[in-house]
Amino acid sequence: ESGECEGRDEFAAEVRRVWSNCFLYNAEGTDVHRMATQLQAIFEQKFSALPTPVDTAAEDQMKQMRKQMKMMQRQMLMMQEMQQSTLSAGMGMNMGVPAAV
Repeated sequence: ESGECEGRDEFAAEVRRVWSNCFLYNAEGTDVHRMATQLQAIFEQKFSALPTPVDTAAEDQMKQMRKQMKMMQRQMLMMQEMQQSTLSAGMGMNMGVPAAV
């Protein structure tokens, strides 16, 4: 949805999809296929050397917190827009009319 990968496994899946598509649309023996094979091997070697997340519960909690933050940001934006439209409507009605004391 946001265009960002949520974690290392999602990132790896996206990269692997690139290799799959490359092999699907470029015949074996072509330069592109050979280069993708080499890059795939390098990626898998480097990716497997990365440390694995130790605390998956904390990672899950962070994902949930990110989702909540995004939802709250959308709500704040909606509230700001409502406030602006209310203020704009109120200004139009009270223009040139002194406030009652």
